Amino acid sequence: MHVFVDASELAYTALSYFRIIDRGIVRVALVAAKSKVAPLQALSIPRLELQAAVLGVRLVVVVEVVEPHSIPVQRRIFWSDSSTVLSWIGSDQRRYRPFVAFRINEILTESDEKEWHWVPTRLNVADEGTKWTKIPDLSQHGRWFKGPEFLYKEEAFWPQQNQHLSETTEDLRVVHVHKHLITEPLVDFSRFSRWERLLGALRYVYRFLWRSKRVDSENISTRGELQAAERIVWKQVQSEEFHDEMVILKRNLELVSREQHLQLPKCSRIINVSPCLDEFGVMRSESRLESANLIQYDARFPIILPRGHHATNLLLDWYHRKYRHENGEIIVNEIRQRFSIARLRIEVRKAAKHCQWCRVFKAVPNAPRMAALPPARLMPFTRPFTCTGIDYFGPYLIKIGRSCVKRPLTYIPLKNSEEESLTPNHFLLLNSKGTCQPMKTPVQDGIVLRSSWNLIQNVLDRFWNRWVKEYLPTISRRTKWFSDTRPIKVGDLVVVVDDQVRNKWVRGRVLKVFPGKDGRVRKVELQTSTGVYQRPVVKLALLDVEGSSTA
Repeated sequence: MHVFVDASELAYTALSYFRIIDRGIVRVALVAAKSKVAPLQALSIPRLELQAAVLGVRLVVVVEVVEPHSIPVQRRIFWSDSSTVLSWIGSDQRRYRPFVAFRINEILTESDEKEWHWVPTRLNVADEGTKWTKIPDLSQHGRWFKGPEFLYKEEAFWPQQNQHLSETTEDLRVVHVHKHLITEPLVDFSRFSRWERLLGALRYVYRFLWRSKRVDSENISTRGELQAAERIVWKQVQSEEFHDEMVILKRNLELVSREQHLQLPKCSRIINVSPCLDEFGVMRSESRLESANLIQYDARFPIILPRGHHATNLLLDWYHRKYRHENGEIIVNEIRQRFSIARLRIEVRKAAKHCQWCRVFKAVPNAPRMAALPPARLMPFTRPFTCTGIDYFGPYLIKIGRSCVKRPLTYIPLKNSEEESLTPNHFLLLNSKGTCQPMKTPVQDGIVLRSSWNLIQNVLDRFWNRWVKEYLPTISRRTKWFSDTRPIKVGDLVVVVDDQVRNKWVRGRVLKVFPGKDGRVRKVELQTSTGVYQRPVVKLALLDVEGSSTA
C-alpha cells in the first residue's frame, strides 16, 4: 500500500493506492482518498503538512482495520514532499511544542519511521487535491486514479532522498537554560573559631605564595603579611555577600567617564554607605570625612563588612576579648575606626552573648516564678507565733523595736478613714500603740467576765475581718519572678551565688531536683568540690555551656 500526503494554505489531502504485481504485470489502483479544508486559524505550511500526514495514517487505519479489504497488505509506504515533516517523524517528539509532539506521537503509533519516504512535489499525486489554482485531472486515466508513473517501475527507479535529513528547528520547544557560575571559596571560614587563628593560617599561605613567586631572597615583614591576610579576608567576604555590587564597582573602574558609571540597584544593602574600591580591590565606604587628612585612612574610608557573616563574627569576638569584655560602647567606638557594619551595636551584643567567658563569669540566678504563699501565712484566727521557723545553724540576728512593730501593714481602712491601719502590734496587744489597756474596776464578777469575753471576741472578729479584707489582698500579687524560666535539670553546671564574695563562687553539678507543689523546681542537690549540698534555685546561676546537661 502506498499513501501520498500533501498540504497547502487551502487544504490538505491523503490518498491510498494498492500496488499489485499480477503475473509479472504491475497494477495500481486507488483505494481511498480524503481531503479537508484548512482550518480558519492560520497555520504554517509545515503544520498543515503534518496534518496531512496524520490524515494519511488515519486513512490507512480505516482501510486495514475499520473496513478491511480482502487483499492482504504486505508492505506500507508513506510519501510526503515535506522535509520538515519527515525530520519531525525521525526526531524525538518531546523536543517540540505540543501541537507537533502530539501528532508525531499519533503517527508513530500507527506507523513506523522507516515506512516514511520523500517524494518530489511534481510526483506527489496528493498535490492534485490541494492546489485549487488549476483544474485537477480527475479523468479515469489521470494520475489521481491511476497513481504516479514511478509506481509502475522497479523500486530502484523510485524517488530517493539526495541529502540526509537533519533535525529541524521548526516548532522547537523553548527551553530556558540558566547559567550559574559556582566558585569555590579560597578560605572556608567555618573551620576557624578565633580571628587570630584565621589570620595566622592566611599569613603562612601568603608567605608561601610570596616566596614561590619571588626570584630574589627578599622577604616580606610580618606586619605586611598580616595586612595581606586581612585583605584576603575582606575581599572574599565582600565577594560572597556583595557580589553584584563588586561587579558593578569593578566595571566602573574600567570606565573613564563618570557619566558612564553604572549605578547600584536601589535594593542594594550598602547603597546608603556609598561603596567604592581602593587600590587593593577592597570595598570601602566613601564617607564625608574624605578631606579630614589628620585622621587615619581607615577612619575616613572604613571597610564594609556584612553583619552575620562568620568572618565578621570572628572579628567582633576578637574586639570583645581584646577590650576584656567591657562596655559595648567602647567596642563599638573602636570598631567604627576601621569598619562599617550595619546594626553594629546589635552585633556587638550578640558577640558578648556568645562569649563563653561572659557566660561563666557574668552568670546570674534565673529564679522560677514566685511560689504561692504557704498556708501558715494565710491562717486567720490564730495566735501570733503559732507557726514559727528556726535557723539552727545561721547567725541569730533579731532586731525588734517600736519602729518595727508600729509599721503599718495596710493603707487607710476601707470603712472609716479615722480607724487605725493594721500594724504588728495588733497581733500582740490588739492596738498600734504597744501599751496594754487599763483594767476597769469590776462591779460584779459575772458581768465583768461576760463583758470582757464579749469585748475580746468583738475586737478579734473586727481585727481578723480587717486582716482578711485589707492585708491579704496586698500580699496576693507577685512582686518579682513573674515569668517561667528554663528549669534546672539533673546534670546542669551551676555556680552557687554568694552575695559577699563574687570571685569565689563555688561551681557544682546538679545531682537531684526537688519540684514544688506546682511542679516547678525550687531546690536542688548539687555536687561541689567540697561536698554535696542542697541549695534553693534562686541562689544558683546556670552556666550556659554546651554539653553541660544530659537531659
